[in-house]
Amino acid sequence: MRQISDCGISGPGHVACSGRKTRPALRTCAVGLMARVGGPGHRALQASLDLACAVPAGSGWGRKAAAHAGFFTALADAAQDACATPVLRNGAEFAFQLMLGAGRIADGIVISSRRRMLASLRSSSLEDAALELERQLQVLSFMGRRYGNRASSGSPWV
Repeated sequence: MRQISDCGISGPGHVACSGRKTRPALRTCAVGLMARVGGPGHRALQASLDLACAVPAGSGWGRKAAAHAGFFTALADAAQDACATPVLRNGAEFAFQLMLGAGRIADGIVISSRRRMLASLRSSSLEDAALELERQLQVLSFMGRRYGNRASSGSPWV
């Protein structure tokens, strides 16, 4: 199994992630961290999903995509790991950009994927949860390349 140090962390608060390396880095970090996310962490992740679902459709895709990307921040907060937090926060930016590129059609895909991930976490299937996270990012990347719906919106994660 890969270690957190393989995630591209080069120092406290500094993560070197390219698109090619970000998905595997997030998965590697997620597997190790999800083992430490207990009941309160699961509730925080569910609350993050509920918050994203509650953003009205008419409020703009950028706002809803930002709420969905907040799931990575919630995972970082729930895991409380100083080394992996920068990777997960970078993951929020990465996911936000992928969602903007994929467009509004990604909303349902992200919701369904997060529900499967949370179900895997509740059943203690950590590898399945991390695999679901990676698959979601792969699908978003494909959709962005395929449909090219590039929104010009500033990221709230910078």
